[in-house]
Amino acid sequence: MTKRDNPMRSLLLGCLALLAMAGCSERTDPTPELLPLPQEVVWSKGAFQKSEVSLSGDPSVVGIVGEWLGGAGIKRSDTATGKVNVRLVERIDQAVVNQEEAYNLTVSQEEISIEAVTEKGVYWAVQTLRQLTDRSTREVRIPCCEIIDWPAFGIRGFMHDTGRSYISLEEIKREIEILSLYKINTFHWHLTENQAWRLESKIYPQLTSPENMTRYPGCCYTQEQVREFLDFCRKHHILVIPEIDMPGHSESFTRTFGCDMQSPKGKGILKELLAEACDLFAEEPYFHIGTDEVHFKNPDFVPEMVALVRSKGKKAVSWSPGCEYAPGEIDIAQLWSYMGKAKPGIPSIDSKFRYANHFDLFGDIVAVYNSRIWLNDQELLPPAWTNSPDVRSPEIDQGNENCTARPPLPVHLNKGWNKVFMKLPVGKFTTPEIWLVKWAFTAVFVTPDGSRAVDGLIYSPDKSK
Repeated sequence: MTKRDNPMRSLLLGCLALLAMAGCSERTDPTPELLPLPQEVVWSKGAFQKSEVSLSGDPSVVGIVGEWLGGAGIKRSDTATGKVNVRLVERIDQAVVNQEEAYNLTVSQEEISIEAVTEKGVYWAVQTLRQLTDRSTREVRIPCCEIIDWPAFGIRGFMHDTGRSYISLEEIKREIEILSLYKINTFHWHLTENQAWRLESKIYPQLTSPENMTRYPGCCYTQEQVREFLDFCRKHHILVIPEIDMPGHSESFTRTFGCDMQSPKGKGILKELLAEACDLFAEEPYFHIGTDEVHFKNPDFVPEMVALVRSKGKKAVSWSPGCEYAPGEIDIAQLWSYMGKAKPGIPSIDSKFRYANHFDLFGDIVAVYNSRIWLNDQELLPPAWTNSPDVRSPEIDQGNENCTARPPLPVHLNKGWNKVFMKLPVGKFTTPEIWLVKWAFTAVFVTPDGSRAVDGLIYSPDKSK
């Protein structure tokens, strides 16, 4: 795998293929597949095929379109017959919600026109143009059409848990670029976990010392990197929701300070860290405080953290299931898996289709429960967890709960062809065990020590290649 052959990129593209699609008019000529499909699409005969165009419109947004023109290889000329016009309007009448992200894109043989309420709407229109643009021939071809689009949901997000498994800032930027292409507008950044605290603190720099991390020691994001990343996200019109999980998922905090977050000492330290983080993410409207999978022994803990976040001018987000709130006690509840429940009077983010967590990508995205794998008609059993699946102790890592920590399963390959059969996701948690019913896997035959792929293997359904 090369540096750019990141499984996360494949995951993103695979997940995006599941986005809901609206209907469009029937067509017979080959036209691009749009993802997600806009709310209204009407195709016309012909195509915009101009190598030079004149660009006009609102000065505040023409640059967004100009960047696309340059990438498509279309030159700009004031005397060109082809025209591209972009303008901001008060509203898109057809858009029933989320006017600030709505747009109207019209392509004729002579002109491309974009109307939007805000710069963000123009940006999404350009992402649609990127998908429409055919560069397979010598001339750029954009099929004639009229598209009216607006998102059904205000927050369309993707979460990455870098607390468990660090990933470089450059790689996350590439994720952002991919997300923006498909009009994903929110990046949920899970920055702290039992394994490590990934966010630099100027007040308590020891938090990110290697000795206080159990995975990817010493790897963290500096405050300078965070500011750079936030600027990058704003250019791609992606909102960042940072998360410091508390008081659970916090063994890295306990290792560093010798006390847990709910103790008087721990609570005081955490308030300083939370205030510092809120200042660092000053322009972001939300801050996620976790509160999941933990026993609450200090009844004042969560209310005080919510109050601190609000005092910084932000809305507090919390997991459900997690701390129990009455209306007004939390700003947004984020629903986790099928267990997350919306409550009247509390706005919620529906994330029941999971998130990318410690690189068990497909296990968390599509909820792989009760999966099975057979080799030559013999079932391969999942690895034995290092902690009891019957004990609900969210403060204890499973140890080998992610794919990077699991030892390879020893298997016997027959001489000649071998049959591998996988049963894909079904069901949900239905047994007392909380972990064994979920087994996600990727089958790769490796040497006994798990260090490299077995040489000479041939993978072919028809046994011919």
